[in-house]
Amino acid sequence: MLRRKITRIVGFVMLFSLLLAPVAQAEVRPPTLTDGPADAALAPQASARLIVELASPPLAAIYATGVQAAAVDGKLDTNAPAAQAYISQLQAEQAAFISAMQAAVPSAQVSSFVNEAGANRQATYQVVFNGLSVNPGIDRNLARQTLSKLPGVKAVYLDLPHQTDLYTSTTLINAPALWNNAAIGGRANGGAGIKVASMDGGVHHSAPMMNGAGYSYPPGYGPNGLGLTANNNGKIIVSRSYFRPYDPPAVGDENPWPGVNGTSHGMHTSSTAAGEIVTATYNGLNVGTISGVAPKAYVMSYRVFYASVNGVESFYDTEGIAALEDIVKDRADVLNNSWGDIPISSGGEFDALDTALVNATKAGIFVAMSNGNAGPGLGTGDHSSPDYMNVAASSTSGTLASGRVGVKDEPTLQDFAFATADFGSSLPIAQVFDFPYLPSAVANPANINGCDPWPAGTFAGKAALIQRGVCEFGVKVLNAEQAGATFVVVYNNATGGDTLINMGPGAVGDQVTIPSIFIGNTNGTALLNLYNTNAAAAILRVSTIAFQLGNTPDVIASFSSRGPGVGNVLKPDIAAPGVNILAQGYTEGVTGEARHLGYGQVSGTSMAAPHVAGAAALVKQVHPNWSPATIKSA
Repeated sequence: MLRRKITRIVGFVMLFSLLLAPVAQAEVRPPTLTDGPADAALAPQASARLIVELASPPLAAIYATGVQAAAVDGKLDTNAPAAQAYISQLQAEQAAFISAMQAAVPSAQVSSFVNEAGANRQATYQVVFNGLSVNPGIDRNLARQTLSKLPGVKAVYLDLPHQTDLYTSTTLINAPALWNNAAIGGRANGGAGIKVASMDGGVHHSAPMMNGAGYSYPPGYGPNGLGLTANNNGKIIVSRSYFRPYDPPAVGDENPWPGVNGTSHGMHTSSTAAGEIVTATYNGLNVGTISGVAPKAYVMSYRVFYASVNGVESFYDTEGIAALEDIVKDRADVLNNSWGDIPISSGGEFDALDTALVNATKAGIFVAMSNGNAGPGLGTGDHSSPDYMNVAASSTSGTLASGRVGVKDEPTLQDFAFATADFGSSLPIAQVFDFPYLPSAVANPANINGCDPWPAGTFAGKAALIQRGVCEFGVKVLNAEQAGATFVVVYNNATGGDTLINMGPGAVGDQVTIPSIFIGNTNGTALLNLYNTNAAAAILRVSTIAFQLGNTPDVIASFSSRGPGVGNVLKPDIAAPGVNILAQGYTEGVTGEARHLGYGQVSGTSMAAPHVAGAAALVKQVHPNWSPATIKSA
């Protein structure tokens, strides 16, 4: 098996080969486990504050219903007497809540913020939200539980961060400093005239971040670019492919762009380096404006990775060197390479492909190389020549999680993280689902692990809550489905604690047709306790709408390969964001070619390298005469 180089949010897998010198693309997918250890889930990094929502609707909601409407030219007029009267009513409700809050939690205070004038303003809201922000002064979870029980409280929320400009990490690497350089003239012109080559899985002409509107081909590339011109659009100026004669592409993947079975890898890396400015949506969440580091740069696509008839997804030196030949002939300015081969340091002067890469830099092309995902072991970096730049992967401030689970109308049991199953069906993305549930411990205390069949109809029309242990996950879920369950939640046992794992199918998982998820022991026990105290309230609410999780930036990812390189070369040269990067491709919830045209979030040194490639394009734009070595030094 061949090692790939991207890591999904739930874990990392390294696939290796016994074949002669294949080069594996940068793609690592979640592990398939029947029951065993896996990576811990990321926890939300909320602030210490809480957001309290009160029962009455805010002014805007009242206006929308036509009750006490206050309008000027069809718009809400917050200064109208009726509006001011309603605001005063809400302020009175909030004052009553504050009095009750201070009696129940004496340390609690209304939060404040500093406005544009430098003044402190109380964080109370009446127009689009009826409520206030609170600094509890005590344990947040305890305060949340206490405040949710006070009169007039509709809900109490965690104060979660929202930082949409960090998903592609352009702010974290300080790209705006270059965008605002007089020689560039702003983000919309970043990289203009610079040609960035992608030696990867192909770039798709229909992808929004590859939109060719407003572009004209540079001199020497017209009238329709080079290679297969059907994929060229002015943004994409070269489209070439490199297929093995003895192992041709599978049906639907015969083109220079990724097809029905192709990988989104090249789409994701090229858009990180040079993707156009777009407004992105991820799993039902409007993320806002994102772009590549050099959004106005030209893209040159050299497809070396493809889905073959024999299921091989790697390229070999033969095709790789041919691609490098063309990249030099086609006069690229910058080349991004997000791939590697074996899980020990490779390359050097006795490596054919590495020699070609070194010579590409000598031909005047700045080369960015991903350093590999075989960390944290020493001596694991890929292609360690001193001539080009090797890039390690570091964390960002923003992470988008794709779902959460809690109990409907129970504010103290919300926002549980969960892992998924690699069998059965999946819940549709960007929706909210409610399931009444029944714990296995209640249905039959002797079968708490769900390893034995239940009588028919035991879970009819309900979700089954089952404890981990003894048998495979596929057995548990299949038994529940045959007893009428429509959804299954497996929670970790005490030994496993709150670690989340992806559930593998085992021997019978292929017979399962319903969806299932996995949660931690603390949350699973809380669901069991709720049912035992109030079975009528036991309704799971599962959201597959993405939400923001916090993250500590600038920490080297554990999977990132370490030096030294072959010949005791000091590598990697630099680190760039490579954890949970949002860009074009890897779209969840769709199949076929459409996977490449939406937005997805993946991790790996593959995602780090194009940040450096894009930054090099910006530097090249400011200093067109600088050599690759000078750019690297800068």
